[in-house]
Amino acid sequence: MCLSSHRHRDSFSIYSSSNRTMGILGHPSITPIGRLTHPSIRRYSYDRKALVLIDYDQYALDVDEAERTQYDRWNFAYRFSSWYHLSEDLTGETLLKLVGLIRRNSFHLKRFFLLRHQADQAQLTTHGIIRTLCALTLVHFDELLSCTRFSEKNDVFLPNLTLTNSRQTNVFLHEQSLERTRFSRHIITVLSIVFMIVVFTLYRHRS
Repeated sequence: MCLSSHRHRDSFSIYSSSNRTMGILGHPSITPIGRLTHPSIRRYSYDRKALVLIDYDQYALDVDEAERTQYDRWNFAYRFSSWYHLSEDLTGETLLKLVGLIRRNSFHLKRFFLLRHQADQAQLTTHGIIRTLCALTLVHFDELLSCTRFSEKNDVFLPNLTLTNSRQTNVFLHEQSLERTRFSRHIITVLSIVFMIVVFTLYRHRS
């Protein structure tokens, strides 16, 4: 897995050779270019022994809101696994499977482009969508051009997407609600275990 920050954009791509598949994760940075994404920070979880990425949580700063309130509030934006409804570790092979889902499934397609245009209202045409999807697995420009022309010539159906602030806000608020629910359940579980330990200790002490 390669962690890349050069493009300052929330996206990913796949580089495949004859015997290896490498995922490239693009990071939206604290200083994003233009208004495509919000200033963002990621927290990765990984297996210390296998050195394999497990998941990541992303936090974002709404610049417009910060300017209006004069207060910098970093909010939980999304978790990779729950955003794409994936349960596997974050590997190149997982990203390759995700590319297939994005190309075939409208749910994953919309979620992918919502991350690429977090802070931007955009009207994405079929041509732009096809070109972006081809770029997920192709490095050289001539291959990208051939893939785009081939897909358009064969009438690959992809709906035009309209990304608005309201849609983005609703989706991210839903993710934040899920995260609060998970956190609440975790706290309840921990408190329940502590309570049971205390009760068991008191019972043994009395007996």
